[in-house]
Amino acid sequence: MPTSDLAIINALVADGSGTKPFLGFVVVKNGLIAEVAKGAPPAEVAENIFDAQDDLLTPGFIDPHGHSDISILANPDAYGKISQGVTTEIFGNCGLSAFPVSDLNRDHLEGLFSRYNVEFKWSTAAEFAETITNANPAINVVSLLGHNTLRAAVMGYAPGNANKNAIKKMRKLALREARATLGMSLGLLYVPGEFASEEELAEVARTAPRGLLAAHLRNEGDNIIEALEEFIRIGEAAGIPKLHVSHLKVAGKNASVDKLAKVLDILNRARKKGIRITADAYPYTQSLTQLSVILPPPWNGMGDVELETALRNAPAERHALANALKRSVVPERWRELRLVSTSAEIPNLDAETALGHPLAEIADKARTSPAELCAALLADDAPGTTIAATSIPRDVMERVISLPWVACCTDETARPADYSLGRSHPRGFGAFPKFLKLTDRLGLPLEEAVRRATSLPAGIFGLEKRGAIKPGFHADLALINMPKLLSAEQPDFSTPHKINPGIRKVWVNGTLSYDS
Repeated sequence: MPTSDLAIINALVADGSGTKPFLGFVVVKNGLIAEVAKGAPPAEVAENIFDAQDDLLTPGFIDPHGHSDISILANPDAYGKISQGVTTEIFGNCGLSAFPVSDLNRDHLEGLFSRYNVEFKWSTAAEFAETITNANPAINVVSLLGHNTLRAAVMGYAPGNANKNAIKKMRKLALREARATLGMSLGLLYVPGEFASEEELAEVARTAPRGLLAAHLRNEGDNIIEALEEFIRIGEAAGIPKLHVSHLKVAGKNASVDKLAKVLDILNRARKKGIRITADAYPYTQSLTQLSVILPPPWNGMGDVELETALRNAPAERHALANALKRSVVPERWRELRLVSTSAEIPNLDAETALGHPLAEIADKARTSPAELCAALLADDAPGTTIAATSIPRDVMERVISLPWVACCTDETARPADYSLGRSHPRGFGAFPKFLKLTDRLGLPLEEAVRRATSLPAGIFGLEKRGAIKPGFHADLALINMPKLLSAEQPDFSTPHKINPGIRKVWVNGTLSYDS
C-alpha cells in the first residue's frame, strides 16, 4: 500500500519542469504529492520525516523505450530499471508488443521469449494488462501496440503483401486494443514489419491509439534519409499528428555530424508542416540488436524462432549459412561485433566467459570461424542471442542527446542483478546515470537534463499526473547524490549489471521501492 504520510525535507528539488532546483520539501499522502514548497516545513508536517540532506530529489525517470514486456513477468522487481531511478517504462516498442495473440503468432511469441518461461495465456491488451497487474511489478508499465505483432496475429510471419481483407482485420484488432495502449509502434527492420508496404502501414496506422506513431526506422545507417522520409510519409498519409523516432541515431561507417544535420533538417521541415516529431536516444555509441540482423538472404527473411527451427537439426543448412556469412561479412566486422547475451553452448569454451567479447575473439578461442560460430549460436538460441557494435560516432550521439525534444531511454529489458535472465547491454543498468553524467559534461543545466528524463517523455506519451513533482501528481520520486553519481564507474560489457551508488532511494506511487 502507498505510504500514507511522508515528508521529504532538506531536498534540492528539481521538479521536472525545467526550472532551477530549489531547497525545500515534498509531502506525500496516499501515494500522491500533497505539497511542494521551498524552505523548511512546519513542525509535525507528516508522521514520517525523511531528511534528504541536500541531495537532489527528482520525479522518477520515465523510460520511453524499454523492452520489458515479458521480462517484467519473470522479474517483477525490475532491478535494472528501478536501481537507476526509473519508475515508469513504456514498452511494446519496435513493432513488438505482447498482444494481440492469435493461433497464428502464439507459438512464435512463446518461442521468442522462451528464456522467461512465461506462457502466453492472454490474447488482448486488456488481458495482458491484467496479467501484469497480478505480477505486481516494482515500476509502472504501459504498452504501445506493436504493428509486427498485430500483423502476425492476422497473417503470421511469412513474407508477402497484406490484402484489403487482412488490413481490415488489422485495423479492427487495433481499434480493440486502443483503450489499453498509448500509441502504435512500427518495427520496419524486423520480420514481419519489413514486409509491409507504405500503403499497408498508413492504412493500419490510421487506427494508432491517441494519434501517436513510433518507429524503429527501416534503416539507421547509409539509408537513414530515405527511411526517415518514409516514416514521415506514412504518418502524413495516415493523418497522424504525433510521430516519434525510436532510438534516434546515425550509425555505420558513413555516419557523421553532417549526415545528422540532414536528418535534423528533414525533421524540422516536417515540424513546420505541423507534425509533432519527437525522439528518444540512449547515451551510448554501442548499439544492441539480434545477431540475426546481419544475415544475408534468404535467412534474413526469417523470424528468429523460424530461423532456429530451420538450423537446429540441419547441419547442411548451418553449413550453407556459414559459407554465405563468410562471403557477406568482412573479417573486420567480426572484430567489431560483440556477443552480449546468449543461452547457446559455445564449443570448447565456457559461454559465460565469452559474453561481452568480440565474435572474432570468441571464435578464435573456440577453435572455429566467426561464421561457423554465428551459425551455431543461431541454431541453438536465435531469439536470445544479441550483439553490440560501436556504430555511432561519439559526436553524433552527443549532438542527439543535446536536442531539447529527445528523451533519454534504455532500449533494454528489466533484468535482475544476476544473469539468470541473460546479460544486459550496460544501458540496462546505467543509461540514466550516464545521461546525467554526459549532460553535465556537455554543460546542459541539471534542471534541463531532469526534464528530458521526466516531464518530456510524460508529455510525449500522454502519461497523466506523472513526470513532475506537483501537488496531485503520483509520488514517483528519485533521490540522487549527484557527486556520487558523477564519480561512480559506469557498467560496461564485462560488468553490465553494475549499479550506480548515486541513486539513493526511489519511491513508486509513494512507496519506498528501492533503497541503496
